[in-house]
Formats: sequence, C-alpha cells, structure tokens
Amino acid sequence: MTIKTKITGFAFLVLVAASCKKNKNGDGDPTMAKTKTELITTGTWQLAKVERNIAGAGFTNFDIPPCSKDDRLAFSLNDSFYLRVNTVCLLETDKADKWEFQNNEKILYYLNQPFILDNLNKDSLTITLVEAADSTRSIWVH
Repeated sequence: MTIKTKITGFAFLVLVAASCKKNKNGDGDPTMAKTKTELITTGTWQLAKVERNIAGAGFTNFDIPPCSKDDRLAFSLNDSFYLRVNTVCLLETDKADKWEFQNNEKILYYLNQPFILDNLNKDSLTITLVEAADSTRSIWVH
C-alpha cells in the first residue's frame, strides 16, 4: 500500500467521522436538526421538576403536587394540546386547548399564558412562567 493510498484512506475516515457528529439536538442523528415544533410534538411529556423563584431570591426546588405527578402533556401539529390528568387524583379534569410558539419560538403559549422556553430537546422541555415578581420553572421529560 502506497503512502498516497494510506493518506487518502485516512482523509476519507476523518470526513466520515466528522459527518457523523451529533446534531444540536443531541440525538446522534447526523441528518438536519429537528425544529422546535418537531421536538415538542413528539410523544408526551411528564412533569419531572418544579422550581420557584419568590421575589427574585433565586430558584429553589418546589414539591410537585401529588395530583400532578402522573399527568401527561401532549402537543399536536394541529396547534392543539392535551393535558391528561391521570389516576392519582380525580379532583381535576383533562384539559385541551390551543398552543403556539411566539416571539421567534422563545415563548410557548398555552393554558392562556406565555411561558418562556428555556430549553427544548428530544428528552426535556423546560419552561418558566413569570407572574409579577415571582416565577415558576417546570421541567418536563419524555
């Protein structure tokens, strides 16, 4: 094997390895990155963590209400969402309404409220609801 063949083979391997880098969504798919709409409408989301920031004192953990621990949230491509209230508590009912991205996909608007979209990838959705001086950050997972 000549030196030229070895160099060509090495260059080819480097090109193949470089083209297989994870995309910005981190899912290992070397194809184009998914849009936020594609990410949010894939599967259902379950509440994993809630943090509260009272009067600007910084975020601290907040216990997830027992009635919310098994709820599931689903966003559809037809701009509707569905909050499935599961079996832990029967005090609430399922909710369905419209959703949309606003402000260049920086705001997720649903439940008649604007949520700041902090993070969205294939595994988690982090949104913050700001109410006067207080804010609540919720983290949802697949």
